[in-house]
Parts: sequence; structure tokens; C-alpha cells
Amino acid sequence: MKEAPPADLAQVEDVAAVWPDRGDREFMTRLWRSYVVPRTQAIREAQGRGVYILELLAVHPGCQRLGAGKALVQWGTRAADEQGVKAIVEGTPVARRLYEQCGLRAQIEEMQFDVGDEFAGRKMPKLTFMVREPKS
Repeated sequence: MKEAPPADLAQVEDVAAVWPDRGDREFMTRLWRSYVVPRTQAIREAQGRGVYILELLAVHPGCQRLGAGKALVQWGTRAADEQGVKAIVEGTPVARRLYEQCGLRAQIEEMQFDVGDEFAGRKMPKLTFMVREPKS
């Protein structure tokens, strides 16, 4: 990714179709605005070279603990190495150990989401912003 993601979720997807409830839509719009901040910063710091984004990864429960997740993360980090760019991921606590085994390190231990006081009681995602420098 060489260009920062838009801060406005409506530029990424049809928010009214995905979240028909107005409150859910507003909550997700605000959450997204905070979610993209570390990713945007990493892209800016790359000074035009870009970063390799490891998007959310899921392995079917029947196939877990067989190495599929690790193989996918290693594939992504190798691709980042070939391009000479950082690999980044917003990882969950469950996946953190796997990402660390593949060389990613926490840059932000727990991402913070500014959604406003009216949504303070809603469950927030628990994500760690993780980065891996390219290997030569």
C-alpha cells in the first residue's frame, strides 16, 4: 500500500448497506477514523516506498494448528522483503504469538479508538499494531 487509506469509511464501502442502523453506522465510521491512523503514519514514514499490509487472517477451525496461518504470514513477510518494505498488521491477542514468531513486533500495544462519549460503552476491538522491518 503506497497511499494512505481514506479516513472516511464511506469512501471504502457502502456504510448504509453494511450498517443500516444509524448508531452502528456512526460508531463504525468513528472507529474507522481512529483505526487508519497508525497505518497512515506507517505509509507516510515509508516516503513513497509503501508498506506491505497483512490484512486480517483467519484459518478454518478444522485446519488450525497445522501451519496454514504461519505459512500465510511468512508468505506475506517474504513478499514485503522482496519489495524492501515494512510489513504491518493490526493483530488480535489470539494471533499475536504467531505474528511475533514471524518477526513482527508491537509498535502500539493496544490501539485506541476515539469514538466519542456516546459510544464509550460499546465493545472496542483489541488490536496491536505490529511492524516488521524488511530483511535484506
